[in-house]
Amino acid sequence: MHCPFGINGEFVGKFRRKRIPAAFVKMETRADNPKGARKPPHGIYVLNYPKMPGGKAAVAQTDAEQIARYISWACNNGNLQIVDRDRGNRNAVPSDFLILTKTREFIHLYAEQLDLFGVPADTSGSTTVYEELLALLQLVRILKKREKKKHPPSSLWGGGGGGGGGGVMVG
Repeated sequence: MHCPFGINGEFVGKFRRKRIPAAFVKMETRADNPKGARKPPHGIYVLNYPKMPGGKAAVAQTDAEQIARYISWACNNGNLQIVDRDRGNRNAVPSDFLILTKTREFIHLYAEQLDLFGVPADTSGSTTVYEELLALLQLVRILKKREKKKHPPSSLWGGGGGGGGGGVMVG
């Protein structure tokens, strides 16, 4: 999808439409480690896995499940406290987390696992095509053709009676 104001279509609605140059801000790329006897978890985490049967797909599935489980736990009942730059603590929320993958091949697994664990997430870059969407696309195309031929939608399913299968009345 082409966006008239120069933002990739994936990000429409997340940025302002008006082009305003960003002001220069010095990037703070590191924060001091928390002090005290009980240091809260902080920083960047990398999960490494040994070789496992099933190859990359099995590793991605395991990784996605572990990450989703952790984020769900962290965002529940204040299980994980986030140390803000002003040194105040707050409960973790899903937007505190970012999952980066080396390839786009398994992004859908992360989205599915986050959904299963009740963690809202936006994903982009997945190349997965879901059969349900293809079926819906086919239905829309058929309805569009029927509309052009001025056939009533009920004729789409063969007029009912006898035979197997089912249908959905639209409209």
